[in-house]
Amino acid sequence: NLYIIIRYYRRGPVKLESSGAKTAASSVEYLRPLGLSYISIKTYIDTMENNVGVRSDNSINRLDIYTLGKDKSENSFSELHRKVIMGEKAQFQQLDRTQGLYISNIKIFPGPLELVKQQNPHIFKKTTVAPGNMITRKLGFPAVINPTDQRNDLYITLREAKFSKGSKKAERNLLVQVFVRDAKGNDVKGAISRGTGEPTVDTYRSSVIYHCNSPLWDETIRINLPDHGSYSFANCHLLFTFRHANDKSKNKDKPGFSFLRLGNQDGTLISNGNHKLIVYKDTSRAAEFRHQVSDYLHLQSYYHMSQITKDMRISAEIDQKYNEYFEISSVLCSSKLTQNSDLKSLLQWEQHESRLGEILQRVQVIQGEELVKFLHVIFEALFMILDKKDQDYGEVVFDCIVFIICTLADHKFEHFRPVLDNYIETYFFHTQVYIKLLDRLKIKVEQYQNKNIGDIMKALEYLFKFIVQSSNLHSQASTIDRGFSRFTGSLLEFFDKLNNMITNHPNRLTTSKGRQQSILAKTLKYFPHTIPELNKILPLQTTCLIISNFIDSVPSTDEKEIIRYKLACIYDIVKGKILEDPVSCELLIPLLMRHLKMHLRDEETNRDKEEVKKEKTQAVEILTHILITVSSKHPNTGIVRGIVDPLLELLFRLVCQVDKTKDIDLARDYVSCLIALLHLMNDEHYTSYMEPMNEKDLIDFLNEVFLVFKDLVKSNVYPPRWIVMSMLQSYVVLNSIIFFSKALSKIPPQANGNQDYMGKKKQLWENFFYLCVGFITQESLQLEEFRETKRQKIAGQYGDMRSEMGQEMVRMLNRLGDNKKIFIPDIVGPFLEVTLVPLESLRKEVIPIFFDMIECYHRDRGNFEIVEREVIDKLDVLISGGKGDSSYSLLMYETLLRKFNSPDINRSLHQLGVRFVNSVKLLLEHLLNFREVREGDHHSEARMLCIVNLLNFYEELNRNEMYLRYIWKLYTSHIAQKNYVEAAYTLEMYAAKLQFSDITYVEKFETLPRERIRERKARLNDIIIKNFEEGSSFENSFRFYKDLCDYYEGIFDYKQLSETLQRQAQGYTSILTAIRYSNEYFFVGFYGQGFPAFLRNKRFIYCGKKLERISFVSIRFQEQFPKATLLNYTSEPTIEIKSSSEQFLQIYKVTCLMEEREEFMGRDVPSLISQFWDTNDISCFCYDRRFNKSGGKIKDDDFANTWLEKTKFYTVEPLPNKLRLVEIAKQEVVSKVIIHFTIPT
Repeated sequence: NLYIIIRYYRRGPVKLESSGAKTAASSVEYLRPLGLSYISIKTYIDTMENNVGVRSDNSINRLDIYTLGKDKSENSFSELHRKVIMGEKAQFQQLDRTQGLYISNIKIFPGPLELVKQQNPHIFKKTTVAPGNMITRKLGFPAVINPTDQRNDLYITLREAKFSKGSKKAERNLLVQVFVRDAKGNDVKGAISRGTGEPTVDTYRSSVIYHCNSPLWDETIRINLPDHGSYSFANCHLLFTFRHANDKSKNKDKPGFSFLRLGNQDGTLISNGNHKLIVYKDTSRAAEFRHQVSDYLHLQSYYHMSQITKDMRISAEIDQKYNEYFEISSVLCSSKLTQNSDLKSLLQWEQHESRLGEILQRVQVIQGEELVKFLHVIFEALFMILDKKDQDYGEVVFDCIVFIICTLADHKFEHFRPVLDNYIETYFFHTQVYIKLLDRLKIKVEQYQNKNIGDIMKALEYLFKFIVQSSNLHSQASTIDRGFSRFTGSLLEFFDKLNNMITNHPNRLTTSKGRQQSILAKTLKYFPHTIPELNKILPLQTTCLIISNFIDSVPSTDEKEIIRYKLACIYDIVKGKILEDPVSCELLIPLLMRHLKMHLRDEETNRDKEEVKKEKTQAVEILTHILITVSSKHPNTGIVRGIVDPLLELLFRLVCQVDKTKDIDLARDYVSCLIALLHLMNDEHYTSYMEPMNEKDLIDFLNEVFLVFKDLVKSNVYPPRWIVMSMLQSYVVLNSIIFFSKALSKIPPQANGNQDYMGKKKQLWENFFYLCVGFITQESLQLEEFRETKRQKIAGQYGDMRSEMGQEMVRMLNRLGDNKKIFIPDIVGPFLEVTLVPLESLRKEVIPIFFDMIECYHRDRGNFEIVEREVIDKLDVLISGGKGDSSYSLLMYETLLRKFNSPDINRSLHQLGVRFVNSVKLLLEHLLNFREVREGDHHSEARMLCIVNLLNFYEELNRNEMYLRYIWKLYTSHIAQKNYVEAAYTLEMYAAKLQFSDITYVEKFETLPRERIRERKARLNDIIIKNFEEGSSFENSFRFYKDLCDYYEGIFDYKQLSETLQRQAQGYTSILTAIRYSNEYFFVGFYGQGFPAFLRNKRFIYCGKKLERISFVSIRFQEQFPKATLLNYTSEPTIEIKSSSEQFLQIYKVTCLMEEREEFMGRDVPSLISQFWDTNDISCFCYDRRFNKSGGKIKDDDFANTWLEKTKFYTVEPLPNKLRLVEIAKQEVVSKVIIHFTIPT
């Protein structure tokens, strides 16, 4: 929780007199505590979104003002903000709401200061109008210290004081003044800062706590002094003077003072913390402090109660009170000065040689903030000791070096690593320490029980930097390379000892920041940091040997920490530059592949699944980096084969086995590695990899490859927006398939051997064809769906990969010859799906395949009914699913018809083929029409008309299963529209296919269960009856009741028979009692070429819904065809309208022309029974139109010229029926003078 506290002080005389009283004569102004306000920064921070951007509040906010509670002393003012924030209401009071502080424009800038300055330069820009924003630095060092953060700040906080009452009746109004003086007693000008943005001052004056001898201030100031010179911290001291503040012109109070030296005798500065100081009294009663430094600087400044037991006279004008003191606190924030005496002693070690051992031990507990200030000189001192006193202090110096290096490894001091690097490269000059450091390292590693072995591993990188730099300096200084071979041998000996340590004692623990780690884990973590240094002095082969021996020395274990650190170690090695050299890369690849294979393969283990997943993730990250390096630095080399041989098959298996729903990130990593590896392979790599395989192994391998590829193109692991990765994957898969197909062509699907083996070959070829189809139809390659610019970019880089894969698929199928009949009809559907891809070149390539399949199958069997059936079934599914178009239909028709009309084929195949092509053409026409009509309530009539066209088509082909499927689709459409009568007529077509005498079983169909055929027919009859009754067409249900009764009577199911007869009786009753409405019929004509082919220039009679009037019918069809124009006349439209490219609707009401029913002839039939048939089972309709024969207007009394045109329409089937819209088969028009129709002949 962070708050901004605003304190209010009253400036003026100590005491404000009441109105009318005499005003004090003093001109001195004092600060008296008044109140405070506060702002909670947390409120603004919490509202920032993901700590990104600037949170700004430009509104004007009023801050409440809080003062001390009644009867509360001003001495508690320093704690008032805590009491207000904590809500201790008894300790404060809030001023009236009309009083407050108004502020605006509070902004929060997340991120480092330098970044904020860079992003918002206008805020920090100084102008003549605005001084720019001031930066208040943290009181202390930040969490991360930067070497460029130079500062010399000493913060002094006035805490409290204790003064005796003396002879005064009332307690004092104590005023403290602070001065900075040098060793000569001169005041240092401008050394005190009261706060950010405030001008510096020579003297600081505290606030005055009224009548309090033990005041609490809590006021902080900043002292700014240079780090050297007469005005430096070491040469200056603080002087604090005290006096009683009053409003009188003369002040007879004895002034007091305290002082504090800023520097210690050993050159260090005062330590952070509280300082309790002695208060000295000036007995001269002078108005101002007038003593010289010689009067007081030799005195004791710190107050120790045990040492002061009574008042003392120090000199003629200075007394010391035993019970008075003054307390402050200090915090030093300096990047140049130290408060640590041990560090100072180390830097001056030659003057303290007698206790050098103790100093070196104490240096190892110094805080990092002190060490990083003097890195350069500290290391110089340590290496000088190592040069001169190695025998006596070599071990402890080594420990100091390790300690400082480990300190720099802390996140807080990571920015000082470049400082150390600069020291090593520029200022380090010790030519002999490499031998001493290396010898110490060997001893420490040999004595691995050493408690700081973990820290030694942590410091290994910089230890080797010192060693290597020292060795190079030695080589430059020596004309003869006498010590290099010895040095190389010593290095190898060290790594041998290191390997021995981790092999024999991998689980020995070492403590690190309160957490235990094994020596092996520590060593693995920091070993890779030595490699760049080794490369500077050793041949690459030697460095690779060291790496190989080290990695191989790591014992196999299931311990998760060791596995994690081992893989992290390998990752750090390959992330370096060592693999960029072809020699070292070739040497290390076998080692890396061996260990990666061990961590990637699946083995039976009791380890936690999440840990195994993390292990594989780490391993695949390593492999990714290796592949990137090889791809950029060593393509088309033998190094690629070193990766392919051990890992290719394993990667295929990993991609196949990974759960892509739960572990999508790991799956992407596997796929990316596989794609990268395949991308590196050339013809030689493919050949050399598969050449040693026998046919059985090759079949198994290719099967796995094809299944993996098929899964990749079917379920792309990359998100749709990752276009680049998806295209690269497709490109690599395409090239790999072309390579693998060469091997596949050597494995014919029919060969000698057992049935299982032949089946494996067939399955292999099928997997290949299914892969080709999946590749061509994958979503990411459908370039038509992309924007033009993206489509051109992809085509320019990769071409249209679908076409290339189509050619390969056709080529491989043609290689099969007559063996292709083995795959018929299995591949017919998938190949059809390929032809429906909207790419003309691909369609032209693949459509002729169907003729080849038909010819092959006909040659073998004498017919191709299975192929025809498969084509029709799949086309129905695919076209209904949105694929294909009219251009596809035309291309399919023309291509196959040309093939079947070829003079080279026999007569039988020609006749069957032409009939097949025409059937396919008609089917495509029906399916495209059906798809063209949109779904929805307003479009139901046209859709149902399309469905009837399709079911009629399938009935003619005797395709019973497809016929029934469309019957059910029509039935459900009617039910959705509440067309119950039409639904019953539709289901009657299904029931007509069944016989009550058939007791065989029929499988489950849609919502109907598996049952005997006679049971299915009974169930359908029951559904038909319910729909007729729901539509109030009771008369039509009686024939189905009769069939049901005969069936139940025949199987002696009298219970069902009784219930059926009761329902039938209720139907007869309903005829006489139910309210029923007559059907209304309408002429609907669709004129113009803009309509679909199945409606174009055709006329229908439409059976309206209950009480539906012509206005509603017109709206219904206009909503279905919003572009159509409604004709406002009833005569036959002109040829121009029929040939127009637009759409025209003609709708008007017609009447029924009913012929007397045979069963009613000569009988007296009640009107409630006969009137139902007046508008049901009607196939003839009539429309009468009057007109004036002479061409004028019709007049009521002009009988000679008034004619009547009577038009009769005959429909193809009576209405109502399975459709509400039935086409007109023919029409008759009779025109006579109207009187002829009114006078009986």
